[in-house]
Amino acid sequence: MRLQKLDEQNLPDHHYLDATDECYYISEYTPRQGPHYSNTNDLIINLKKPVDRIGRPEYRYKIQAIHISSETLRSVIAEEFVSLAMWIPVPSSKTKNDPLYDDRIVQILERLGRGRECNIRDLVIQTSNLESFHDGSRLSPDELLRHYQIDESLCVGGPPPVVAIFDDILTTGSHFKAVSTLVRSRWPQTRIVGIFLARRYIPRSGMELV
Repeated sequence: MRLQKLDEQNLPDHHYLDATDECYYISEYTPRQGPHYSNTNDLIINLKKPVDRIGRPEYRYKIQAIHISSETLRSVIAEEFVSLAMWIPVPSSKTKNDPLYDDRIVQILERLGRGRECNIRDLVIQTSNLESFHDGSRLSPDELLRHYQIDESLCVGGPPPVVAIFDDILTTGSHFKAVSTLVRSRWPQTRIVGIFLARRYIPRSGMELV
């Protein structure tokens, strides 16, 4: 596996992004094909198991997927970049005080940083619950920004040289765009990159996707 940069060929698959956005992904997720279609499909589907399934036998697959995801990141991202960047997780669709709040993205980053110098900051606060993209949400970046704010208590120190916004899957690009807009408003000169375990692959057959 290797980190791949989003380019002009696959950029149109993520319609909120443009050529100014610097985004990287490891593999591709194909919607509506189920977990047996590919290792990536299996990984993403297990990562997205809701937290209300804690205690059920199936939940161990979510825990395994978190471990696999962090180890995959450790294998493809140079240690120098891990320590250089400020890592910001994309917020969960639920607020932190909601029973269904899912901290899988934070957990992956924490495991990425184990035994290393790693600046992880849960900088973007979600102020109200939203429907997840996986469950049908189609919010634009501007709509998401109405529900996001920066935790100013985590903005101590000077501007970071680079911010890595991390999420498990890149779909339309709306969440990355909203978070990067907030970060840019705080640190205008900072380089911002998006890093994703997978990007949603849209087959050219015209198949309708969710």
